[in-house]
Amino acid sequence: MASWGELEARETDLAELGRWFLDANKHKVLATIRADGSPRLSGTEVQFCLGSLYFGTMARAARLTDLRRDHRCALHSSSTDPGPDNDGWDGDTKINGRAIEVTDGTEIKAWADATDQPIDDGQERSFHLFRVEVDELVVTTLNSDRTGLIVDLWNQAGRRQFRR
Repeated sequence: MASWGELEARETDLAELGRWFLDANKHKVLATIRADGSPRLSGTEVQFCLGSLYFGTMARAARLTDLRRDHRCALHSSSTDPGPDNDGWDGDTKINGRAIEVTDGTEIKAWADATDQPIDDGQERSFHLFRVEVDELVVTTLNSDRTGLIVDLWNQAGRRQFRR
């Protein structure tokens, strides 16, 4: 596993392109694992700050229960419709990793300050913050003539590229 900042230091160009796709649209798709082992998909927003990738979830949300039981998650950037000639699609990003709940008040405050997010200091917070530790980053793009896919994959074993 690696923090987003560690990944940026190791694979600068891949992390930069992956982040570009994640930042291209506000909403992403988050996959968590239900108690019965089936996937749960939900929309989410992410923030890059403090050398990490963060997302939040509302208190009592089903995905909060999922993540407290099993930290594994997957995140997919929104993707545009390619259109009839593939001219409307540039690529996408997928991340597999672990969502670590942030409970340290200092880190929550630093995140809130860095992202201009209001935080509720009441006894029962209205949200829960998670930091993603990346196991795998996959960035998929088209080749220069837009007739084939280029799949760039990074994990702890290193970086590989596939063309299809």
